[in-house]
Amino acid sequence: MELQTNYTSVLIAPSQNERGENSYDEYVLEEHRKKYRCYDRLVKLLVILVKQTTPSKQLILVLENAVQAIGAVVYVRLEGGSPFVVALNLVVPVAQVVFARLSHRSLKQIANPALASLLKQAYTDNNAVAKHIYLKMVMETEVLDLNSCGLKDIRSIVENLKGNSTLKDLILASNEIEDISSLCEALRLNSTLTFLALPENKIEDISSLGEALRLNSSLTVLNLFGNEIEDISSIGEALRLNSSLTELNLEGNKIQDMSSLGEALRLNSSLTTLTLRNNKIEEADKDNLRVIWEETGRDAGDLYM
Repeated sequence: MELQTNYTSVLIAPSQNERGENSYDEYVLEEHRKKYRCYDRLVKLLVILVKQTTPSKQLILVLENAVQAIGAVVYVRLEGGSPFVVALNLVVPVAQVVFARLSHRSLKQIANPALASLLKQAYTDNNAVAKHIYLKMVMETEVLDLNSCGLKDIRSIVENLKGNSTLKDLILASNEIEDISSLCEALRLNSTLTFLALPENKIEDISSLGEALRLNSSLTVLNLFGNEIEDISSIGEALRLNSSLTELNLEGNKIQDMSSLGEALRLNSSLTTLTLRNNKIEEADKDNLRVIWEETGRDAGDLYM
């Protein structure tokens, strides 16, 4: 289909000789814009369908149409009328609910990646209007992936994360992020995010992250691979109280002192996977941590140093 469409476009499109080099370039640009607008509208339509077929919407459909169907049956019994009307009032609601139940998962699998692609392109192009529109839409899905977009300022993402009750995975890998204090403030309030990936950024100070982990009870996976972190005392202190985090990746940073982490492992019972490879940790400290890891009943194969 794609090949056929492109072939037809070549036959219809005027040549450079016919329209001149500049006008031909403008024509090609306009054709790209038309395709983008068409794709954009299709994705928005898919998102609307996803929203209209959620389990909560299915329940509303059942409740609303059940009343209507019962009313139709009662009316026909009391006043008389065509059985076709009753059948219609029963069949249509059932068909709507069945369609919603069967299509919701498939619609979501198609719409979410396409929407994420549009959002990523908006950030790459630094299109403020498109960023605002698509970010709002993506925040109503379960995954937000903005890797390699040159991100430095994440305040717009943070504002949408506060009070959000749908997003589960936030991936901001390979960007230019330095300050995560506002993100950590949102983590204190958010109770649905379970996966946070911030690898290969420029993060040094994670004191605010430690404070957030003390209060957050939903996050299970935290990836800080390849940053510039030296001091992890705040995370060590947080792990004494945190009971949700199961995986922590601190590989490829500048960590030397692990004393707070070792002490925290004796009190923490949720962390089962810890990665500390490619840091500046002394061998003796590594051995001490291995001892604590195994003494607390954890699997030696899940500690990577």
